Formats: sequence, C-alpha cells, structure tokens
Amino acid sequence: MPASLDAIMKQITDAQKKANKANLAR
Repeated sequence: MPASLDAIMKQITDAQKKANKANLAR
C-alpha cells in the first residue's frame, strides 16, 4: 500500500472518530 494512501486512510479514520465523538456529545 502506498504511503500516501495509508496517510489518507488514517486521516479518514481520525475524521470518523471525531465525528463519532461529536455525535455522542450531542
């Protein structure tokens, strides 16, 4: 897996975690 793709996947995962926290806070 290219490093760039790995970084994108990690960014998406972090964004999803933040979104989940925001939904729980609501």
